[in-house]
Parts: sequence; C-alpha cells; structure tokens
Amino acid sequence: MICAIACANKSRYMTHLSASDAEFYESGLPHVQAVTSSVSGESLQALLLLVLYCLFHPRKGDIWKLLDYACRLSVELGYHAEPQDSACNDMSISLSLRKNTFWSLYTNEQIVAQIFGRPCDLAGYIISTDYPGTLISGLSPGAEQGLTAHRYRIFYLRGEIYGELFLPTDSAVHSLEWFVQRFVTLSQWFEEIQVDGAEANIETATCDVAFHSTVIILFQPLLICALSDTKEAELDPSARRLIPSENYRSACQLIRTYWNIVRVPHDSALGLYGMTIMSAHYIYLAGLTIMARAQLSIDGRVKSLAPLDAGTLNEVAQQIDYSEIFEISGSCLVLLHWCASRWRGMVGMMDMYKRLSEKLLPLLARSGMA
Repeated sequence: MICAIACANKSRYMTHLSASDAEFYESGLPHVQAVTSSVSGESLQALLLLVLYCLFHPRKGDIWKLLDYACRLSVELGYHAEPQDSACNDMSISLSLRKNTFWSLYTNEQIVAQIFGRPCDLAGYIISTDYPGTLISGLSPGAEQGLTAHRYRIFYLRGEIYGELFLPTDSAVHSLEWFVQRFVTLSQWFEEIQVDGAEANIETATCDVAFHSTVIILFQPLLICALSDTKEAELDPSARRLIPSENYRSACQLIRTYWNIVRVPHDSALGLYGMTIMSAHYIYLAGLTIMARAQLSIDGRVKSLAPLDAGTLNEVAQQIDYSEIFEISGSCLVLLHWCASRWRGMVGMMDMYKRLSEKLLPLLARSGMA
C-alpha cells in the first residue's frame, strides 16, 4: 500500500505511475482483511495507509467507514491517552510512534469530518496523550519535529472551534469579540512556527494550508449570515453591518500556496506534497470565499472591518483590497480545472466557480473596486 500511495502522489508529474498505483493497490487488497483484523498498532497503521490511499482515490474505498473503524481501534488500543505504565497495550511500539499514529489519525479524521460537515469520532475531551515532539516557539530551520507537533496542535484548536460553531448543544450566537479572540489564538500559533530563511517544504506548506483554511472556517458563519441577510431588500435591524475580512486574505493566500505546490518541479522540496481530494475541497472553499466577499462588496450594505492588527477590534469599516483578485481568481480556476481532471466529481464545482467569477468580477471592476 505504501508503494501505491507513493505512485498515486507522484503520478501528477509522471502519469505512467497511475498504472503502477492501481497494480500495487490490487496486489495489496487480498491481504487487507488479514492485516486489519487484529487489535494491534500494525492494524491501525494499515488502516491509516488505506485511508491515505482513498484520499487520492475516493471511489476505491469508504473513507468514513475506514476512519470510523480506525478511531474505534485507536481508543481500544489506548492511543488516545498518555500511557501510565509499562503494562499499557501494545508497548512493543515506541511511545513516539504511538503518538504520531494517533495524531495522524486525529488530523485526517478532523479534516474529513469538517469538509463534509459531520462530527469527529474522536472527541477532544477523551484525548490526554501529548503531541509527539515539543512545541517550540521560534523554530530553527530544519526543526521538522517541532513543526509536526505544532501542526497537530492547530487541528486540535480547529476541532474545538468547529465544534462550537457547527455542532453546538444550544443555539447560542457568538459575539464578534468571540471570533476575534479565536483568530488571535490562531495568529499566535502561526507566528510561533515562522522561521526566517526557511525553504518552503512539505511541513511549512502543510502549516500554511492548516492556518489559512482554519481562518476561512472560523469566519464562515459570519459570511453565510451576511449573504443571507443581503438577500432581503432591507437589512434586518439585528443584522451585522461589519464583518472581519481576514477570511478573504486567507483564501487568497491558500490559493497562492496551492498554486506554488502544483507548479514546483517534481524533485523539489515541495514535490512530494500530497494533493488529495481534501486539497481540492480546500481550493473550492477558498474560491467560494473570495466570490462571497466580492458579492458582499458589490452589494455594499455589509462592510468589511479593518484588518485585525495585533488582535485589536476597532469597528471601523475598510474596503478590501481587490487589486489582485483577477490574478487570484485565474489561479483558482486553473487549480479547479486541474482537480477536475483528476477527480471527475469536481467538474461541477469548477463550473460553478467559473460562472460566479464571470458574473461577479466584471461587476467588481465596473464599481471601481478591482
């Protein structure tokens, strides 16, 4: 399965590897039941490999069922808790490997659950195991282990935000200050991982994607409410007139990050970055966020807040800078076309984005904002 994943990943550069990818996968299928039927760390790792392969080829497996089984197995093995003594389950696997296995599973489960709008099977309150490695501020170049720990941390933070926003036990409406406080926490995390002079690689790109996609998710409820409010001829008196614009800037940066990833040579540090179906959904989410902000600006009734510098909330309106929106939108359309060529189900998403951009961008330009 490892060989199948490697071929699936590199096939975006060398299309002939698609045949090898399928061959390795078919060769491994007869052994799946034997490998995954036992309650062991090896079974959990095998399930994670299957999940990863299915993220490249969603039609070849039920990702939700695989993740559900893997989550249950991880809890049965006790991987979600910090081991108390040498008698804990499966101590033949090193503590570091246990932690990396669990947090890799947690990260993938969070991403899939949030993209498809369902609860995560691994509730945050049951998790007591530490992150692998050490959370270090001001990482030095090459400190991949520290970056790995930070990467797992943001997905835990995002899981908490997602749960409060989209899976509440009541109908509480969060204040603007609540969103700003969460944004400050995310920004502090992002500042901690910045390394001067560090070359872009898989870890830095993954952290960039994690941060900017989380910012988009954080402000998504405000954006959806604003779009809903502007459907009416007159805004409801209780409607927000100002919403943060950080999700627009994060959406643009997310497109730039993926644009750089798909254009790098195969032998570069970013050449091994895994472009999966989740990447396609992130690109689409970023594109729709950009179009939604453009639509609100054209409508003009819901204004954008000035940038949240240093986490301060000054309720002052400031027009979004759309000077690069045509370039960003073009890159987004190319990326969606690339995704549609790999996953046919993305064709409808690409067409929807294309229709929106063809309608909204000329209006934005005629209004003098772009």
